[in-house]
Amino acid sequence: DNEINGLTMAGVGSGTVVENVQAHFIADDGFEWFGGTVNAKFLVSSGNDDDNLDCDFGWVGTVQFFVVVQDRNLANRGVECDNDGDGSTNAPITSPNIWNVTFVGAGVERANTEVNDGVYIRRRAAGIWRNLIVANYGNAGLVIDGTASQDNLTGGTLTIDNVLFFNIQCIQVATCSSAGDAI
Repeated sequence: DNEINGLTMAGVGSGTVVENVQAHFIADDGFEWFGGTVNAKFLVSSGNDDDNLDCDFGWVGTVQFFVVVQDRNLANRGVECDNDGDGSTNAPITSPNIWNVTFVGAGVERANTEVNDGVYIRRRAAGIWRNLIVANYGNAGLVIDGTASQDNLTGGTLTIDNVLFFNIQCIQVATCSSAGDAI
């Protein structure tokens, strides 16, 4: 479409080094991976219009030591992770390793007219999500959307552990039922 990401990686391999990069006030996603195996570390995504980390089409790399700080008026999600637009079984399945990340949200239910979720995993995406801080998201801190990704969670190909949630409305495996789900 018309995405202007801070850094777009399409099919980039693991021989490429991506380290010490900041995406600041970008008109779309801070960092986006379309497939590939590239790893990245020491990243900062700040004030971007859409997602800070967006991945799909079979990306199987690793991100470590990543800090996200969203603008109150411009943000969408901290992470949006899909296998592909249809949630197909096309291989490889998007299955990143996301470790040691701090997500600081916009603090409002809707920013940039979009819901302000921390980590949003859907459409058969999997992976290992470990050692995260997810704070100040006005909607859900974590969403596992759709039966395909939920099946990955129960089947062990999607792992989420060692996560600290602070000042979020809910954690969704389907839908937040009420304000009683707030954490």
